[in-house]
Order: sequence, then C-alpha cells, then structure tokens
Amino acid sequence: MEKNGARVGKSCTIFIATLLFCFLLSPGIDCAFVEGSTSIDTVSNTKYVARFAVNKDSLLHVKVRTRYQQHHNLDYVNIHLLLMNDAEWDMALETDICENKKKLARFNVLIHMRNDGEWTRWEQSRVRIINRPQVWYMLLCDCNRETSIGGYDMKALDFELEMTNDESHFSHEYWGVLPTTVFALLVFSYLLGKTTLKLYSEIKKQEEYQTPLTPLLVAIVLEFLQLVLGVLHLICFSYDGRGIWIFDDLHTIFSILAQISLISLMIMISQGWTLTFGNLAEKDYFKMELGAVFGVHIFIGFLSVIDNGEWYKYHDFEGFQGLLLVSLRVGIFGYFLLKIRETMNHVPRKNLKFIKGFIISASAYMLSFPMFWLCSYFLNPHMRLKFIHFGNLFVQMIAILILVNQVTKKESTYNKASMRSQGILPNTKSL
Repeated sequence: MEKNGARVGKSCTIFIATLLFCFLLSPGIDCAFVEGSTSIDTVSNTKYVARFAVNKDSLLHVKVRTRYQQHHNLDYVNIHLLLMNDAEWDMALETDICENKKKLARFNVLIHMRNDGEWTRWEQSRVRIINRPQVWYMLLCDCNRETSIGGYDMKALDFELEMTNDESHFSHEYWGVLPTTVFALLVFSYLLGKTTLKLYSEIKKQEEYQTPLTPLLVAIVLEFLQLVLGVLHLICFSYDGRGIWIFDDLHTIFSILAQISLISLMIMISQGWTLTFGNLAEKDYFKMELGAVFGVHIFIGFLSVIDNGEWYKYHDFEGFQGLLLVSLRVGIFGYFLLKIRETMNHVPRKNLKFIKGFIISASAYMLSFPMFWLCSYFLNPHMRLKFIHFGNLFVQMIAILILVNQVTKKESTYNKASMRSQGILPNTKSL
C-alpha cells in the first residue's frame, strides 16, 4: 500500500510540475502592446491580432508595424490593419470574404512591407469615441495576397501593435483592477499579521500542535504573494502596456495554490479535523482527496491559457474552461456538504453553531466564482472581467476574514467547539 501510494504521489508530482512549467512558459497576452508571428488565413485572407476596449469620450490611439523574417526580391508589398468596433465585428464574423470585411472596417491602416526583413515605420490611427464604451477589434488583411506572391510564406510575418486609451495602457476592461488589487493587498496584509501573531502565540504556549491556523496561514501567505505580484505587474503594465509576464504568471499560479490550500482546509474541517478525535492522516482516501483538489485546480489553470489571444476570450475562464471550472467547483462544494453533514452527526449539539457559520463562509468562498461567472453573461462582454474580478475578490475576502476571526478569537465558536476534543486529538499536549 505504501509503495503504491509513493508511486501515485511521485506521478502526481511529475504531472503537476509539468503543468506548472508549461503554464509558466506561456506568455501573457492581455496587453496593450501585442507582438508575435502570425500567418494570414488562406480562406478569408485576414488574421485577428488584438482587441482593446475604450470608454466613451476617450481617444483610441493605435500604432502598428510589421516585417518579414527573411529577405525577398519583391518590391514593397502592402497589407492593411483593419479596425472594427463591436457592431461592425459582429457583421464581419458572418463572412469569410476579405473585401467584405474590408468594407465593414471603420478604419483601414495601410502598411508598406519592406523587402529587406527590417521593420516598417510605425503607422498610426486615432479614433475619438463619443457615444458609448466600445470594443475595437484589429485584423491584419491581405485581400490581394500580395505577401504570398512568389511563394513567400505568411508565417514569416512579425507584427507589433500598441494601443492606448486616452494615453492609458489599460483597456476599459481592466479599468479599476489596479486600485482594487491594492485594496485587497492591504486587507490581506492585516490578515497575514493577525494570523501570524495568533499562530506564534499558540506555538509559544505549546498548547496545541494540530491547528487550522497553519494551513490557513499558508493560504493567506499565498494570497498575499499573488496580490504583491499582481500589483507589481499592473504598475509596470501602466507604464509600457506589457507588464512583466513572469510576475503575471506567478501571480496566477500563487492564486491557484492559495485556492487549493483554503479549499483543502475547508474539506479537512468538514471531515471533523480538530473537531472530533478522528485522525485524518490515517485515512487512505484523505490524501487522494487533497491530491484530487490539487490536480484539478492546476489542470484548470493550465487550460485557461490554451486559447489566449482569441477574440472571444474576455477573461481567463471564458467559455469551456469556465464551464469546466464551475462544474468542478460545484462538485467539490457538494462533496464538502456531504462530509460536513456526516460530521454534524458526531459532534455535540452545542458545537453546531460553529459548523453553521463555517458552512456559510465556506459556501461563499467556493461558490463565489460560479455565481459571478454565470451572472457575467447577462452583461456586455467588456464588463465581464471587472464584474468577476471585483465580485469574486470581495466575497472571498469576506469569507476568509470570517474564517480568520472564527479560528483566532479566544471566545470564538470554533475555539468552543474544538476545546471539546482537547486531550483526545492526535498530537495534542494535554493529558
């Protein structure tokens, strides 16, 4: 049994490490500065490259340049950057004919490609947005297939695209994300200090070694780190439109690990950990449960970057990935309810007050993303990211704050409930 467990653990470790490595190497694309190599679709002779949302009464400024990766013998070749607002884009999706897309475009930026493999000059376009917030879509276009004359491969085409929103690098989809992230960082700084002091006092008194404060502190540290990295990335982004992709990826990874830590803690408590005399470490299925929670979240995080850069992806969990995450999160929540119901049958009646409060905070944490994800589809696409970000962040902060108060205050319902098992819990000092 131990050998099989060790093999499973080793396989899971290798699998998770591979996913983390792949995720870390995936560059972020939610940028006001977009660069890459591309090929133009041979059917429509166009290629979508970027999306940018602009508020009303704002100025959209777009700069673009391109180059071949190798020399060729042709004279100057022309391609176009088409700019379409959301209404025009909906109509453009209905046709594969290049000329029709070109006619629908509100603005058409002509680019003269050089034959020496060097960058073209920066071509620019300015759009004043008046009536309402708009999402603008950019496509590279070669209706006459000039770039493929003589057999030259369009995959050798590089491009750089820079967009600003009234001189701000933030798309309207991201406005407000930086200040709310800073606010969340301040809240978690307080929670980190409070939890650390409480755990230190318990260790100093040597009253109890088995406490939810330890995994709770791990989750808060991970949340704190992901917020620090997120703030640093957004600050850099505000200056150059790119940010620091390693900060962005680590921010996402730490966020996933924080969710894993906190949900694992909630499942542990739901099975009576520190509330009854049962020792979870002796249950074979318990390690499999934690491994499943870990693997599922890492896998979903990896899936979230697969179709980055597509026009329909307004946030990391748009479409299939979001539906899968919602289904898995609801499934984990159902398992949590099943286990805590079993635990309620084995604890004194007076201890149910803590369990009921714990169910509320755990439910808010686990179901906040599914709730806001579903509600976001009633909003305009460019509002979804902010709605999910603000709502999910606020509800989860409240849930964690309640949980911290439950396990740190001396007269809390948790301390009253767990004290009943003092002396018979594994690894406790009394008796």
